[in-house]
Amino acid sequence: MARPNPLLNYLAAGALLCLTGCQATASPGMVETAWPADGLIAGRIHHLSGDGLVLQVGNEHVAIAANQTRFSVDPGRGPARIDVERQPVGQMCVVDRLGGHGADYNVSIYCETFVTRPVAVEVSAARVSTKTDRIFAPIRVGDGSQEVHGLIDTGSAGVVLNAFQVFPSSVLSKDGFHFPQGSHRIAYDGMIVTDVVIEKKYGGRGDTAHASKGNLGFAQISFGTNGQVVTGLVPVLFAYARGDEKGFRPFGIKDSSANIIGINADVNMLQDLDDEGGSKAPQRTPVVCDERVVTDCGMASPLRKLAFASGIGQGFLLDRMSMSDCPITQLQDCPLNRGLTIGLTEGLTRDFTRTYTHCRSGMIGTTGRLNACSQVIDNITIAANGYAFRGSSIFDSGNPKTIINVPAGARFGNALPYDAVLRVSIGSDVVYGTRVSEMSPDKLTINQNMNIRSCVGILFFEKHAYFMDYDNGMVGLR
Repeated sequence: MARPNPLLNYLAAGALLCLTGCQATASPGMVETAWPADGLIAGRIHHLSGDGLVLQVGNEHVAIAANQTRFSVDPGRGPARIDVERQPVGQMCVVDRLGGHGADYNVSIYCETFVTRPVAVEVSAARVSTKTDRIFAPIRVGDGSQEVHGLIDTGSAGVVLNAFQVFPSSVLSKDGFHFPQGSHRIAYDGMIVTDVVIEKKYGGRGDTAHASKGNLGFAQISFGTNGQVVTGLVPVLFAYARGDEKGFRPFGIKDSSANIIGINADVNMLQDLDDEGGSKAPQRTPVVCDERVVTDCGMASPLRKLAFASGIGQGFLLDRMSMSDCPITQLQDCPLNRGLTIGLTEGLTRDFTRTYTHCRSGMIGTTGRLNACSQVIDNITIAANGYAFRGSSIFDSGNPKTIINVPAGARFGNALPYDAVLRVSIGSDVVYGTRVSEMSPDKLTINQNMNIRSCVGILFFEKHAYFMDYDNGMVGLR
């Protein structure tokens, strides 16, 4: 039996659309929508791979075969409601409740993976330069067959993609997306782009800050070289420019560093550029963007948009990584290993040092509930060369550096000798230790009088495994 997915629950609760203002409640395990009384219903089905999907359209029962991508039915007179009457084997399908559809169909059905056991998918551990190590996952976006590479980032939440890698020049230029006159959305190859222009910020807190700028959209993300895991429809920042203190400049089409797959358990809020004056009320509760809520909202891990069986924890595990020399423009040739596991069990997470992060109640759109958990770990001790202080830290696979922010009043050297050993402990357990000689000067930053959390970067993941449980905010390190 499937564990209720909060994102699915939201769709199930809010998917009913009636032209006459009627209301109804979705049945458990079903996603419902309504359609105009007259006319043929033409549907597009995305990523259906399992047998057994049955739709109810008005009084009609429509059986859909595995890998079928289209259906049409004339419901006759009277209100026509589309229900998922029976789910396919190994998947959970939902009926899109809003639109953004193509010209030749007027309803979409999105099918996501039903995780019944932990699934290991491929990633590449790439040394893209002498200063920068990265973990990339080959992914596909929407219905596209082209593979792109996304940076696996435990320090953020949400999907940011270089839009030039997934959209043609007819849709996108260096100045942004081209919307048809009078339209607020673009539908292309299973992806939806809205006209909401946003920024997502990275760095700061003792590190160099930068931002990605683009349009909020929605797409399914397929993980694994064979698409073993397919998410439901998730918010995506389709970015076309990168910004820093010198301003914004367009991404190059081969710049995979712009592709970031943030997988921590938090919600990262986005800045709506139409609200630079701050006129909109700030959100006290973190809200994940959906097709109805596209402003004053944020992004969450795409791995949260999956259905998990009972006994399978919603979360991920990253195994330790061994880096290979791979230029950023040749990631397709980088060796792959099944280093990212989606779905957790007690046996899989045994022998880890475990701790809990702070969680708060979040929302998906206007009604769905989500457990939003910070990635910041408290009760951290950082020690080296006779110095030590207590504070907090994140473990960030997306950061090529380790950043030690020494709080005011604490004693810690501005520089550490090469033979010093840097240790990071949670309580009495040492979870990370490395000689400074193993870290180039570019990979270690020490900031004094910074009363903010520190950051343990990619070098941790080259020696240790890490998991995060979305259900309860548990983090494990081994």
